[in-house]
Amino acid sequence: MNCQTLAQDVVLITDCPHPARQQGVCPDIAAIGIHSLLIIADDPTPCSMGLASGLWCYILPLADPLQPSAYEMQCISDFAENEKSHGRKLGVWVQEDKVRPQICQAITDASNKNPTERILPSKHNSICCRSFHPEGCDGRFVCHAAPAEAAQQIIEDGFIYSKHRLTGLGLDELADQGTWGDPADYFDYVALARGNCVAPDIVAMSRQFGRDLSPQEADEGFFPGVRFFFDLASLMQHPRAVWDGIHPIKIRDNLELNGNICAVVAPEFYPNGGKLHLQTSTHLNNKIIYLDHHKLPSLMLWSNAALEAVET
Repeated sequence: MNCQTLAQDVVLITDCPHPARQQGVCPDIAAIGIHSLLIIADDPTPCSMGLASGLWCYILPLADPLQPSAYEMQCISDFAENEKSHGRKLGVWVQEDKVRPQICQAITDASNKNPTERILPSKHNSICCRSFHPEGCDGRFVCHAAPAEAAQQIIEDGFIYSKHRLTGLGLDELADQGTWGDPADYFDYVALARGNCVAPDIVAMSRQFGRDLSPQEADEGFFPGVRFFFDLASLMQHPRAVWDGIHPIKIRDNLELNGNICAVVAPEFYPNGGKLHLQTSTHLNNKIIYLDHHKLPSLMLWSNAALEAVET
């Protein structure tokens, strides 16, 4: 295993097999003082995981493994800058030799980027839920999902709160309770997903079950969450907006509905079959859309229909 410094606290790792597939590689990487690892490889879908070695790993496949898009390059440099800003030394492993120089240059130049010249994801620019949306998920709108009772509380509060703000627990305590191994600072933000990404409903269902569900588990026992939609281009102007290279955008501490919300899409019925009606304030009355989830009994069908309802 060879290491080459790309920027302050960023190291390129070469001459070793795929770290997440070869037992023993990740512990060796952690042993040289790396805190987080970005793996750019042709895996089925992006994913993150905390490992027993203490290493936090994010696997990012590219839509075209030999030709990263400008938006993907932005995500890579965002990830590097975010890890550095939180004091984590980053290792980078790239599967394809041909794209390694481009990716290294993007990371080297990341600190010189003009933050006002951000690239918006085009339609189907992300492959974050490729197994459900083969062409990728749509990036014009972003969303957050919650179970009906939690959604009602969000509407009454007028805010979506970070887990840190919502629970009052310390960041380290929340990180210790997490099952995915996310760094503590992740709980200080409202993280948003692309408009028809399936992840928000998986998270909402996990809250209902009290444990993290796999996409397969969520799809088999599917019941949709209430989705809160925001226009990404407008939200990029938010004073507490942050980009971590994983989510299209996230907002530190809380996200106010008034002045930001585009639409709320909810199932017509509760899981027990009762009619769902969200109590709303005046400014939300014309933004609530109800869909019959019985006609949309899967993550893919619901996520597409919810986005289409907002776009029309």
